[in-house]
Amino acid sequence: MATTARPGWPFVLAWAIFWVLMITMALRQHRDQGHLDWWRPLLWEGSSCLVSSVIVLWLWRDVPRLDALLGQPWRWFAKAASRLPAAAIVFVVVVYALRHGVYAMLGRRYEHPPWAEVLVYESLKFAMFYLLFMAVVFALRSHAAMQALHLRAEEERGLARQAQLLQRALRATAAQFLEVQHVRSHRAYSAVQRVSQAFTVSCQSTLLCGFRIQW
Repeated sequence: MATTARPGWPFVLAWAIFWVLMITMALRQHRDQGHLDWWRPLLWEGSSCLVSSVIVLWLWRDVPRLDALLGQPWRWFAKAASRLPAAAIVFVVVVYALRHGVYAMLGRRYEHPPWAEVLVYESLKFAMFYLLFMAVVFALRSHAAMQALHLRAEEERGLARQAQLLQRALRATAAQFLEVQHVRSHRAYSAVQRVSQAFTVSCQSTLLCGFRIQW
């Protein structure tokens, strides 16, 4: 099955809508809590969106290697889940590095709970997102595999029909060729017979003339 190196536009559109909703909800919640510094939730959700998008692109490029296991869902998910710990750690470290960097450029300090608590909390959130994403990817790739099998079956049926038509055409051509050869052979045989009869008549006439001359 052919694989796509990048997500299709329907997935990209759904992904964009998802993050627009996430950022909108974060901004509204921050405002409802009486805060006016709208850039904070925008930074928090924007950094998560950026890093998770990069991870999604990496996963999309890597997950075709698991296509051989699409017929065994549990093994497919087990193999996909083996990437979760490393992806979660990368997500947390890079997201918080971006937030600390932006705060530092603004002359502020990004305060958050202890790192152990942050790592556990953010990893659990990322795990939920990761498993949901992998379920969507499994559904998409399974559907694509079924479509590929259907198209391959259609192509094989088309080739079989073409082979049958070609075989019939060859049989008809062979029959016509044999018929033509038979007609030609019959005509040649008739011509030989006529020549033979003419030669016989000529010989007989010559002999008769010879006998008459002798008498």
